[in-house]
Amino acid sequence: MNGNPAKKPTGPGGTGHSIRSAGGSRSTATASQAARVPVYVTDTGACGQGTFAAAAISRGTLVATLAGERISSDTCAQRVHDGVLRLDDPLQIGKLLYLDLDDASRLFNHSCNPNLGLRNESDLFALRDISRDEELRYDYATTVSSDISISTWTMRCCCGAANCRELIGHVLTIPLAQTAAYLRAGTFQAFILRELRQVVAALDIARRVPARAVDKSAATARRGDECDE
Repeated sequence: MNGNPAKKPTGPGGTGHSIRSAGGSRSTATASQAARVPVYVTDTGACGQGTFAAAAISRGTLVATLAGERISSDTCAQRVHDGVLRLDDPLQIGKLLYLDLDDASRLFNHSCNPNLGLRNESDLFALRDISRDEELRYDYATTVSSDISISTWTMRCCCGAANCRELIGHVLTIPLAQTAAYLRAGTFQAFILRELRQVVAALDIARRVPARAVDKSAATARRGDECDE
């Protein structure tokens, strides 16, 4: 993201697309543009249209690759400002990079208890075995950098899960136990993983190593470098 918080857009993965246009008819043509397995699109009721499994899907299966135009954070912010792009619709794929998702990719809704995870840049995969006619959802917060402050972007959740967080924010707003489960499953894009490692390292140092010990270690290292010279 750029340095101006007022211009920071985000959506699933930096974005949060949830409510789609209503309509009860099934459509396989639109969904198949993104999906790698048989799916269909139909009305979910509370969350507009969504993408559903047309057949059983095994755990670990690549379900879809979200696609769209690659744009910078500045371009993304400008499109949101101009009303060309909804704040909730771009997918963050790097600190300063987004996908302006195509229509098919926007039809995968959020859940706080998802059956899909997102890995690599924009690959959705099955976190567990999925039954036919289940809606296919992923956790949008797993793709939103903590650079996107809660005051800049949040999304009301209508997923209905028992563990629903009600308000979706950046990746660090996910409960720690759930983040750990996502990590074990292989969820998260590379830029989010780097961010999580930095946070974990900082917390670990703060919890386990007194500041004076860190200073002493740094001083010892400097003296060793001087001796080597």
